[in-house]
Amino acid sequence: MLHQIPAPAASQSKPFIIQLLWLAIPIAIGIMVQTSYHIINAFWVGKLGAEALAVVSLSFPIQLVLIAVASGLSLATSILIAQRHGAGNHYEINLLAGQSLTGLTLLAVALTALGLLFAPTIVHWLGTDAKLQTGSVLYFRTTLLGTAFVYLNLTYQSILRGLGEAKAPLFIIIPSVVVNALLDPILIFGAGPIPALGVQGAAYATVITQALSALAGVWLLLRPRFGFNIGAAQLRLNLNRQKQILRVGLPASIEQSMGAVTVAVVTALASQYGVVTLASYGVVFRVLSFCLIPGVGVSMAISILVGRHLGAGENSRVGKMAVKTAAFNFCQLAALGSAVFYYAQPIAEVFAPNDTKLQQYATLVLQIVAVSMPFTSIQMAFNGAFRGAGDTLGAMFISLTSVWIYQIPLSLVLSYYTPLADFGLWWATTASAMLIGITAVIYFRIGNWRKKFELI
Repeated sequence: MLHQIPAPAASQSKPFIIQLLWLAIPIAIGIMVQTSYHIINAFWVGKLGAEALAVVSLSFPIQLVLIAVASGLSLATSILIAQRHGAGNHYEINLLAGQSLTGLTLLAVALTALGLLFAPTIVHWLGTDAKLQTGSVLYFRTTLLGTAFVYLNLTYQSILRGLGEAKAPLFIIIPSVVVNALLDPILIFGAGPIPALGVQGAAYATVITQALSALAGVWLLLRPRFGFNIGAAQLRLNLNRQKQILRVGLPASIEQSMGAVTVAVVTALASQYGVVTLASYGVVFRVLSFCLIPGVGVSMAISILVGRHLGAGENSRVGKMAVKTAAFNFCQLAALGSAVFYYAQPIAEVFAPNDTKLQQYATLVLQIVAVSMPFTSIQMAFNGAFRGAGDTLGAMFISLTSVWIYQIPLSLVLSYYTPLADFGLWWATTASAMLIGITAVIYFRIGNWRKKFELI
């Protein structure tokens, strides 16, 4: 007996902000809980000292690049499924879901193999101190073993979100983080017959948790309540559908990767100023990433909503939806940024309880970077609307501009050629956020993205 895929959970007759929050809040909670993997790891590893925290910080940018690749492709799956959902095309929904599972799994295996092979070269490229090299390579290789599980997690979540089922993944995500929080101190510091594994224990804890959550997620996806009919025919590699996902997802992957590229470059630059600067950046970036999650949730939600409205033939509402989303996102990130600025010192103390010098430095950096948050939110909102409307190239070029025209040049100039030195890295983050927010507004006003209105 074939199951029936349910109608959209958030009716398009409801007020737009209700539709947005209906999707954005569960998405943001899910991402926030998943990001706490890294927050929890940083918390426990921070108790081992600045050097241990620096080891984790060095491999983090590369992990972000790998996640960004899958995030773009899985986001394409959400957009494509949302459009087919709006049009009521159940056959295409099942086929796209199966192809996403197959394609991303194969990609994960290939990237894992390459990462394991070139791990020493990658770590060396990041400019790590010689005494941190061995530990960083070992930590990086261990985390790579979880890549396939990370990709499966992103895939099942994106499929369900495309249908508007943003709350269901939380039943897997939340318990998985609890498991990770329990495993971290046990594997890092040891307990009973389990030896203390130090930094490596944090890596093992994360990989184990990722594996369990991936298996549980696939099981959830195939439950009858969601109506999927994914069998061998849907999972068998279909080059036409893979090209379709790539056509939408590749620009989105490049866009998503730009943040990770920025982190990788700034990490390399920060490492030139010593362990305290590098460890501080690891702390600050984790806090910033965590605080930007509500904005990311809104960005993903507007992509899905725009796709659904286009699928239903309601093109005229998209422009106003984008403006309302940008205004909402700015307000919420301004509030969060103010909180980070005010509580910067207590936040720094949580991550570096035994290192006063690191606390003081991280406090100043947190306050500088907190100012960037509301401006970053504008780019997030408009890029989400552009992606959902089919203009994934436009969103990609805005992100490329943010990194290669604003962030990296400013980081180099302000850190190397002004008295700001290492603080130039952090002021560059705030300045580039302001510039890219303005750029996104200008692109929206020009209106070329409207020409992309189409089913993709």
